[in-house]
Formats: sequence, structure tokens, C-alpha cells
Amino acid sequence: MIRRDGCCFRGTGIVDVLLGHELSRITRIYIMKEQAIAASIRSYVAEHFARGRKFALSDTDPLLQSGIIDSMGVLDLVGFIENKFGMALSDEDLSPDNFYSIATLAAFIARRSGSPAGQAGIETTV
Repeated sequence: MIRRDGCCFRGTGIVDVLLGHELSRITRIYIMKEQAIAASIRSYVAEHFARGRKFALSDTDPLLQSGIIDSMGVLDLVGFIENKFGMALSDEDLSPDNFYSIATLAAFIARRSGSPAGQAGIETTV
């Protein structure tokens, strides 16, 4: 049961508002991590893909639909992600939802890299 003032009751114990402050801190760390990941991806795309250089690339621009990267570009980007962030991507990870934009890709990498917020089940939306 959660009271209006933010305190939670579990059995006979009380978990106070500090839980809310801790989750807020974790969320800020997670968002900062996502922003750093996004900056790294944006830099790579601008450097390695011609269409990425021609346009002022935002984190929400669709990568595949706008033609910034093609299917071969996805493979290049996968290689970059695996090397830069030390993770192996499976076939299931190569979904259009994960590779839609720089922002969705950064959120996916942050979740997969074991960030505290990802472990707490906190997700961001774009």
C-alpha cells in the first residue's frame, strides 16, 4: 500500500521516502549513461556513414527508414557496439525497435550493459 505522502507499508515495517530519492538518483545516473552512449553512437554514425555527415543528426531520427544506415550499415554498427561496449549481440537484439534511432539504441545498450537502473527495472521511453 502506498500512501499519498510517498511512504510505503509492507507488513508492519515502513519504507520511507528515501526509496523514492534513491530511485531518482539511479534514474539520473541511467539517463546520464544513456546520453554518453548516444553521443558515442552519434559520433560513429556521423564519421562512418555519408548520410550521417550530411544531416544534423538528432537522437530521434529514424536510422533505417531515413536511409542514414542500410542493412550493411547495421552490421557495421553492430561491430562498433560489440567492440566499444564489450557486449555480444544476438539475432534477437537486432530488432527494428532497438535500432530505430540513436536514442532507442542507447537505451537498449544501457539496459544490456547492466546499469543500476536497468537492474531495478527502470526503462526510458522515446
